[in-house]
Amino acid sequence: MEDTSGLVAALRLDAEFIAGGVKHMRRVPKKKSGETLARIEEESSMEIEENLFIDIEEIWDIEPGSIIGQGSFGIVRFERRRPLISDQTQSSQNQVRAVKEIRKLSTPDYMKEVQAVANFSQAQYEHFFIQSYGWFENTESVFITMEYCRLGDLARIRNREGPFPEKTTGLVARQVLEGIKFMHEINFAHRDLKPGNILVVSTSPWLVKIADFGISKQCHEGTQLQTQLGTTEYMAPELKGHFRSSHSISVYSISVDIWAIGVITMELLLTHPFLYSSDQEDYTRGIKLLRFDEPPGMNISKPCQDFIKLLLIPNPIHRPTAEAAISHSWFANVGLLLERENLLSVEDEVIPSQRLDIAASSPMPLLSWSTFGNLRLTNGSNSTNGSRSTRGSRSTQGSRSSQGTQSSTSTLGTDNTAIDTYEGRPFDPSLLALSFRDLSFDKTKYFVLRSDNETDMETSFALGQWSAMKDANTRLDNGYRRSGGNVVIFFSIVRSQKFCGVARMTSPMDWDTTSEDWLPREDGREYQGQFTIEWLCLNELPFAGIRNVPAYLGKGRRAVAVMDGTAICPESGYELLRAYSEEDRRSPCLLERRRIGDVGA
Repeated sequence: MEDTSGLVAALRLDAEFIAGGVKHMRRVPKKKSGETLARIEEESSMEIEENLFIDIEEIWDIEPGSIIGQGSFGIVRFERRRPLISDQTQSSQNQVRAVKEIRKLSTPDYMKEVQAVANFSQAQYEHFFIQSYGWFENTESVFITMEYCRLGDLARIRNREGPFPEKTTGLVARQVLEGIKFMHEINFAHRDLKPGNILVVSTSPWLVKIADFGISKQCHEGTQLQTQLGTTEYMAPELKGHFRSSHSISVYSISVDIWAIGVITMELLLTHPFLYSSDQEDYTRGIKLLRFDEPPGMNISKPCQDFIKLLLIPNPIHRPTAEAAISHSWFANVGLLLERENLLSVEDEVIPSQRLDIAASSPMPLLSWSTFGNLRLTNGSNSTNGSRSTRGSRSTQGSRSSQGTQSSTSTLGTDNTAIDTYEGRPFDPSLLALSFRDLSFDKTKYFVLRSDNETDMETSFALGQWSAMKDANTRLDNGYRRSGGNVVIFFSIVRSQKFCGVARMTSPMDWDTTSEDWLPREDGREYQGQFTIEWLCLNELPFAGIRNVPAYLGKGRRAVAVMDGTAICPESGYELLRAYSEEDRRSPCLLERRRIGDVGA
């Protein structure tokens, strides 16, 4: 890699630490008559005579609750730029940033990360790597400022939405390979590629960037890397000692990144190929093969399968280079622009700041968001992670339901406008109905399923099961497996403006069986898979009384307006359980009355 000392020096920021924030003085071209400060900032890199420059003061506020991640190195926090009193026309794109604080004592090689960040923040790399706005330091720490991606990382979206469509996966994989190709061309290995270190810039179209150069390292020509670093689930076999050189220690090369991209690609499409520690060793030794038929019903193309197998060749010598992988035939079917109707789309999250004057343009992040995938989240869990789906709600077919249909009327009669900040309240099982008190509140995941007809509920109550479209079923099945079988479902009837019951999922998805008790869909699409449920409550809960319960913490979509098979955050799930419990105290649960009636019959 070229000498980065000049790049590092150019990115260094003068900093004055003030109460609740930090102040920078930045030299920019002098404003011309009628010119906005935004224009000045855009042209600040141009060569202009020294006497045409002025110093601009920037103050970045560290707001309460701004820490969005932490690890052994230090913390990552969210900062917001204070509007200039003299000119309110500053560019909106640089009003927020993420700042990684690295403690010098715990990270002796901290300047190596600064050098890597400086190198890959050059203009030719801006489309592939998270860019830095500069760095500064004090005696204890070094601070690296970076662009902030509101959508978070691939891990967050994959956990929320379930498997990605093949075209979306292909576009993501290609962009990551393009970035890694740049790194490998200068013999630089990332060494910690994983979904959590790939940030999502946009989903229309899908644009991603590589983040976190904390353990990246240059591999000089003729040498190999030796230190075993990274995230275990994405480590190549040679990192775990499956391949050894003539030396007594394990060595490896930049091809470890190619292996990681293969694992990521398969994980986005299906599931992680090596769920258990022994799986990778069995695969490396030829005992176990890659499976592309789990979960059942997935139709992965042969070119895609071939691409993954190529990247996951156990012997690092035989793995393709990034440039060769980009030339694979699979990418011939991956367009640079996405067809929105066929691809996964994730909406942005709108979280208000305590600074209401600029909240709309620059939202605060969720605490569950992390700039770097290897950070331990400050709230200790992913409890605020929710799901926004663009697929699947039930529509009416006569007196019975045709399930999973999405249309412009899928949220008919519901208020889908953003709601004010919602922070949730402490869980208190004693306030809940008896049927809810044995739920594992620290593990339970909550989902909303939608129907346009009460007959669906009657059928489900009689059969003790539910059947839906594959997308919704996949999200539920993922939630069931990740929570250890602790999934609670709120069933809603949209046209009647009410929730009609609460059930607990009692089995994983049976992908080989689909109930015939649901009417066929008009569009010819078929339901796929079914699961069993235990009804906990059948009381009706009008939307009017719970319209301000959000799908996720903060400001955003209402729980009554989400799509079929959407996850909602635990705080909102608890709020709905409380509302149901209050209704139960006013009126005996319909479920109990039905059971009594069944006994009497």
